[in-house]
Amino acid sequence: MLRIYLLAMLATWLAVGSATADPKDYLDKPAAWFLEEEARQIAANILSFQSELGGWPKNVDTSANQYEGDRRDLDPTYDNGATTDELRFLALMHAATNDIVYQTAFDLGLDYVFQGQYPNGGWPQRYPSGNDYHRHITFNDNAMVRLLEFVRQVATEEGYAFVDEARRNAAGDAFERGIACILQCQIVVNDTLTAWCAQHDEVDFRPRSARSYELATLSGSESVGIVRLLMSIDSPSPEIVQAVEASVEWFKRARLAGIRVVQEEDEEGPDGLNRVVVEDPLAPPLWARFYDIGTNQPVFADRDGVPKSALADIGYERRNGYAWYGGWPQKLLEDEYPAWETRLNAMTAVEQAADGLPEDSALLQNYPNPFNPHTTIEYRIDGFVPVELNVYDALGQKIRTLVDAPQGPGRYRLQWDGRTDGGIAVSSGVYIYRLTAGTHQETRQLVLIK
Repeated sequence: MLRIYLLAMLATWLAVGSATADPKDYLDKPAAWFLEEEARQIAANILSFQSELGGWPKNVDTSANQYEGDRRDLDPTYDNGATTDELRFLALMHAATNDIVYQTAFDLGLDYVFQGQYPNGGWPQRYPSGNDYHRHITFNDNAMVRLLEFVRQVATEEGYAFVDEARRNAAGDAFERGIACILQCQIVVNDTLTAWCAQHDEVDFRPRSARSYELATLSGSESVGIVRLLMSIDSPSPEIVQAVEASVEWFKRARLAGIRVVQEEDEEGPDGLNRVVVEDPLAPPLWARFYDIGTNQPVFADRDGVPKSALADIGYERRNGYAWYGGWPQKLLEDEYPAWETRLNAMTAVEQAADGLPEDSALLQNYPNPFNPHTTIEYRIDGFVPVELNVYDALGQKIRTLVDAPQGPGRYRLQWDGRTDGGIAVSSGVYIYRLTAGTHQETRQLVLIK
């Protein structure tokens, strides 16, 4: 009987869900549709929900019906998909109709996006941010990622050509500052870059908690959206490449094998079901929503905020009412990251071909310098020669071999993580790195600061 009841409830939910839509569900409509009366009515509904500050509230379908309350009571936010899709819809309406009403509303909403961004590039969950956890830089539910994708569209895509030059330039600047913020927030554990927390401090970038059961941890979910955004950048800087590669390695380390999350019938549970973790050697890999920053072990919490090591250790309500496990990074690891690596290698080959072969071998200055915990070393080779690139301490003792192989003419780039060949993290100080390429030898200094 319970299964029949659940199936009936699911059918009812699907029937109701299929009859409603959010603004994002109309964004793929053909251009001619935005001239129809249905589109104008939806636009009127969306405009009625626009707050006096310019943004839209969350967890409400702003396209279904008109808002009949006092607009001063509307609480705008960037959370849960709010504001950005409404603005995209208005941009499409303006493109179809050239109606100044849509442009005016769009400009007000875009300014609301700009107003919320901190000088360091991060966004809180809403603006004004208040004094609670909403003020933190918010990656939760992909808030930061969605905002950055949106301002990039405004700055670069033809569909936003109606936006004035000053705002489009501001959108481009907002994107660049947002990417810089993301790089600042990436968490370092034992001198190694890992992933991101769902929230970070708006001043010093450290991981911060949000709701009582959302602790300051490494996120196996939100970090995926961040990496996808970084991989979408056409010409990534060495720092972006490093951030992507380090986070992918963390996803691999954080992968959980041999378990599956299932729902079992539980007559004592309020809903007759209970979510449990069972062993299954054939199960696809899973990732936890949260990992302890020090141990990299999954973390779970009830509304009392006390961290637990197992899903079974928290109460029924949070155990069954939150997404504690998921396969979020799987497609990234299996398909998207390999494709990104291929694209990156192709870009490097094209750059080398366009620039021509190096006229001479040379060792370039590392960057950043001073550094912590990683630095990038570049060099070029003018022929087919045996190549060695080694790092030495201040006493001249070799501590790390970075390259020891024949290489052909071209430009090369690699990273040193401040560790010896044995994997031991070295201390702060001045180090020497030396390139030997055939008969060419060159030495430079680098500085590690912890």
